Amino acid sequence: MAADFKGLRAVLEAGDFRALIGLAEDDLLEAKREPYKLSEPSGRYELAKDVTAFANRDGGHLLIGLATSRLPDRATDVVQAVQPVNPDDFPVSTYRSIIKEYTYPEISGLEVVFVPSSGDVSGIGVIAVPPQHPDAKPFLVKNVVEDGESLKQIVFGYAIRKADNADPLALKDLQRSLRKGQEPQAQRLTRIEEKLDLVLDALSAAGPPREIDREVRDKRMRSLVEVEE
Repeated sequence: MAADFKGLRAVLEAGDFRALIGLAEDDLLEAKREPYKLSEPSGRYELAKDVTAFANRDGGHLLIGLATSRLPDRATDVVQAVQPVNPDDFPVSTYRSIIKEYTYPEISGLEVVFVPSSGDVSGIGVIAVPPQHPDAKPFLVKNVVEDGESLKQIVFGYAIRKADNADPLALKDLQRSLRKGQEPQAQRLTRIEEKLDLVLDALSAAGPPREIDREVRDKRMRSLVEVEE
């Protein structure tokens, strides 16, 4: 059974977490039995990596307080039991501040809440990452940890959610992604956008908008493109 935003939201609002049993981890769901070890650099890095991985894909939920296991016929882990955590073990303000400190740019609409079980003080820690605008991507991890220590060099990490994994992008893949943004076609489109902005600014400064002959408009657009060819 796969997760979806609306279904997860309904279950969490009802507080009856038994409906989560049987859900498989995928692009939209990461389930964890134990809270992140925020007192350790590696725990803070892991949190930032998992959150940015969802932000770089299509959003998703991190749910803390669920036990999972790998079934023989499944390629991903499946929620097997609800094992709620105490609210003191999921300090909402600390989670929010660490995510803000360790990630860039700021993730729009990020939710960090503790949802108690119906009739109980224990519950599930929820980190909800809404789908992000493409122009805001990629989201990066500002503080990278290696062998339990924060690296002091000018370095960042990049992760994207894929199935039930949030592994950082391999060095060669990261270099390839950055290189694509430097290809001639991408640079050409950027220059065209800049010239279009200048045209729009000029039209705005000229006064109220007026009807422009379609043929004249198309000629102007072609001239912008031809300059870049």
